[in-house]
Amino acid sequence: MNLKFLNPQIEYHIEFNYAKAKYVPIFCGCYVLSNYNNDILYIGKTNNLQRRFKQHLEDFEKVSLTRDGIAYWFSHRRCVDEYELSRLERGWLNHYELGESSLPLLNKIHAGC
Repeated sequence: MNLKFLNPQIEYHIEFNYAKAKYVPIFCGCYVLSNYNNDILYIGKTNNLQRRFKQHLEDFEKVSLTRDGIAYWFSHRRCVDEYELSRLERGWLNHYELGESSLPLLNKIHAGC
């Protein structure tokens, strides 16, 4: 599934590499790792986007080549509180799963309710 089909839409889009880490905000939000063509590889949530961005860069699985390509983009949407954060992640995962009949390639578990 392509990033453009998520609802609500992504607000920010940045290359997934160490040089760009300083441009990722520290606020909470939901995010997507996608390949160069914006095909979704992973959907997640965090209370600190910049910290999570750096953690994923240190995760061998997240930076390795997959059958759908390599993570090239880190795209995110800001959330105002924990409720919105959980609701948005669950919504994106459900939307992806309905369209693809599976979770994104790098997601291992369902989002909590």
